[in-house]
Amino acid sequence: MSAFGYELRRLRTAAGLSLQGLSQVVHYNKGYLSRVETGERTPTTQLARACDDALGTDGRLTELLRGTAAPSAAAADPSVAAAEGACLPVLPPAADPSWAQPLSDVLGATRALGQRAPVRTVLPPMLAQLRTLSDLTAPPGDGRHLLGVYARFAEYTGWLYQETDDRVGSARWNAQARQLARRVGDDSLAAYTVVRDAELAMYSGDAAMTIRYAQLAQHDPAATAQTRVLAAHREAQGHALAYDADRMRAALDQALAWQESGTEAAGHGSRSVGDPHAVTAGWCHYELGRYRHAADQLERGWNSISPDSRRMRAIIGSRLALAHLGSPDLDRACEVGREALRLTLLTESATARGQLRLLARELHRRRGHPPAAALYTELTTLLPR
Repeated sequence: MSAFGYELRRLRTAAGLSLQGLSQVVHYNKGYLSRVETGERTPTTQLARACDDALGTDGRLTELLRGTAAPSAAAADPSVAAAEGACLPVLPPAADPSWAQPLSDVLGATRALGQRAPVRTVLPPMLAQLRTLSDLTAPPGDGRHLLGVYARFAEYTGWLYQETDDRVGSARWNAQARQLARRVGDDSLAAYTVVRDAELAMYSGDAAMTIRYAQLAQHDPAATAQTRVLAAHREAQGHALAYDADRMRAALDQALAWQESGTEAAGHGSRSVGDPHAVTAGWCHYELGRYRHAADQLERGWNSISPDSRRMRAIIGSRLALAHLGSPDLDRACEVGREALRLTLLTESATARGQLRLLARELHRRRGHPPAAALYTELTTLLPR
């Protein structure tokens, strides 16, 4: 075992991470990490930096790889130390402050693509950009001015992981975005990442944590009005999950109040929904079993989404189909459900896919209705478990 491998294993274990857990954070294959730990594979500088970032070890592994730090006493084998010391340092390229805007433009274009294309088309180039930004912002480079861009890339990557149904990976990228945002002084982005925590809790069905995170974000002094609106929406959804209609309505009213108080330019979060309040209200009423009211609100929200925002139309459309099925309006449920299925297959949205599988289970009882039977067959054939 090399000094690097021993130290990586020691630090990983101390952090309470399995090889699989570390693999998900640093985005290297679990088998490769295992061979690095046993000394069968030589680690790269990029891996060392990624592990330092994931384990919070302040560059120790990177320094150890370069031979500028002594290994821990238990790993101090002279022959290994000599081999490690022979590694030549690989310095990150110099970063130019003028790169920040073009990189931000790349992120904007990637977000637009993410509304249209499958996640597997968008995520690999995002991870490549993140590794480049990690190199550019790591010491002894001079790229600290790019940390804010790095934070925004990390936050969006967390959302992409959510769309692959990897909520653990999503939460970790979101936490990294918050850490980076705080390091660079972007407190408004840090506040927004708490809203994302609330959303992840909501999709996990955890009403209490959804409400807690949403309230924390609303009371964060650095939160923009837009972030507070989104946080109040998440709080309303948390109360709906808890079947507390009064507090749900109060949170929706608070969202409108935050919206009216906002004077700053557009902040963080998606801009693909023209009427997010209607979407949130519809989502909440569905959770309360008020399907007709939910369908009315969700129709209004769905119609406010641009046709180019395929992913969001798939997510909201699948929810709308469920509301119509409960109202019950079988014909409209099947019409919307078929369109949501088409968009889900184009974007591979895990969020929409989960709701469409619920729709299929509900349609199973309605197979005496020919359009329902046809859509049930499509859903179970094209979205297998």
